[in-house]
Amino acid sequence: MQITPVLIQNMPNDLKKIFYIVLFTHKGCEEMISKMSRGIVEFLLKEDTIDNEDKEIYEYGFNILIYNILETMLLVGLGILIGKLILTLGFIGVFLGIRSFTGGYHAKSRIGCGLVTVTVWLGAIGISGVVGTNHMLDNVLLVLCIVLTALVIGKYAPVANEHKVVNEDKSKLSKKISLFAFSICAVVCLICMKWYTEMACMLCITLAELSMLMLIGVFIGKIIRLYNGKI
Repeated sequence: MQITPVLIQNMPNDLKKIFYIVLFTHKGCEEMISKMSRGIVEFLLKEDTIDNEDKEIYEYGFNILIYNILETMLLVGLGILIGKLILTLGFIGVFLGIRSFTGGYHAKSRIGCGLVTVTVWLGAIGISGVVGTNHMLDNVLLVLCIVLTALVIGKYAPVANEHKVVNEDKSKLSKKISLFAFSICAVVCLICMKWYTEMACMLCITLAELSMLMLIGVFIGKIIRLYNGKI
């Protein structure tokens, strides 16, 4: 979907600020990250730390690492901007931590990826602020999100995509790590329900959003395989 000027004009002012921050920080981001990755790899080659035949692998690895660092810094900055830093740190720990093992839907461009991440963050922060005031909804939400995420991770993790291709051995390891990380998060949610309800709701919603992205990734994968005649 193309973001038109009319759509931007109709956004609330706070959302406009966040949208322009994401757009600004991601504009030219790929070229900058690629230059930084190449620079680091060239330095390591000169120091004889890595072999020349592994150059592309290291460039790709540093590419991902630098992008994740910048994305984390962006989320932290946005969290400070709206006065939700602690909740944002919780989101980063769950979303970026578990998602690296579960896989799921990924946008094709850096800007698209950034917008998806920020949209998911906004959803988690916004919904937790509303739901966190209703204790009955808190308990229902907690159970639903934990059960949904457990079922989806147990069934589908890791979900392959063009950014994450896994073999059978790595797939089993990723599933185990995903379930272990999810279990820790579920325990934290239960603990937070007593002392920090908004955090518990935010973590639960983030888990549900992770599940949705996994299911979208599974659906897209089936469509692609159907189109290619592999189903």
